[in-house]
Amino acid sequence: MYWARRGFAAATLLLALTIPGTGARAADKVRCAAAYEQGQQLRRQDKLSASRSQLQVCEQTCPKALAADCTRWRGEVEALLPSVRLRATDGQGHPVEARVLLDGELLLEHLGDAPVTVDSGDHVFRFEAPSGLTAEVRVSLHGGEPAREIEGVLAPAAPVAPAPSLRPVPLASYVLGGVGIVGLGVGGAVSLAGHFNQSHLQSTCAPGCKPSDVDAIGTLYDVAWVSAGVGVASLAVALILWRPWQSGSDASASGVFVAPTLAPNMGGVTFGGPLP
Repeated sequence: MYWARRGFAAATLLLALTIPGTGARAADKVRCAAAYEQGQQLRRQDKLSASRSQLQVCEQTCPKALAADCTRWRGEVEALLPSVRLRATDGQGHPVEARVLLDGELLLEHLGDAPVTVDSGDHVFRFEAPSGLTAEVRVSLHGGEPAREIEGVLAPAAPVAPAPSLRPVPLASYVLGGVGIVGLGVGGAVSLAGHFNQSHLQSTCAPGCKPSDVDAIGTLYDVAWVSAGVGVASLAVALILWRPWQSGSDASASGVFVAPTLAPNMGGVTFGGPLP
């Protein structure tokens, strides 16, 4: 039955095209033949929107027998076309005006309530508001899917928090760091000298060594402690001046203080204040 129908349609088409006519009628015959065939080919290629357009041309230009075929095919194609209902909202869910592009081509200049038919498959709907805000929605549509709700949310992007900026390491931090290293080195060297001299006196003249020799050893130890205390304090202050966890702040605002503690034959460093 199908092939008989196709044979009859082909014969009717051939007969219609061979009947002489005016220039306008001849042009309609060419359009009819092209639309009749392309409408079917596009349908087989699943290009349903283009197929429907060609079948509409067929209905307008072909003889009644052929136009009836195109009308029936168009109804079948429209039943296969999915449809979408498009809306655009702002960040609070309020409707906003926007135009819509489908896969980069204009689909609607203005949004409406009526469903819009599109081809099945994967698509990108781009909503563009007059304010310049845009939104893209990617969907996959299936044949015959009715009135799929697609919403584009046109809201400004959330502000990006600026990355914390680390201020340059101050020159004083380098200077005090160098002083601290030298101080610790000198303190260690002088302490070793005092220990060596003390061991020498203990092995040669103790307990009857000269007081001046004993006092000289005590002086070496005092110098060692002072030097080491200054070194530790300098390194601590250098670290506080640098402190990257308080980027861009003034070192004096932290309330941290460092002070060397000195006493006979001992020394140290005292820290105070809130550490960040």
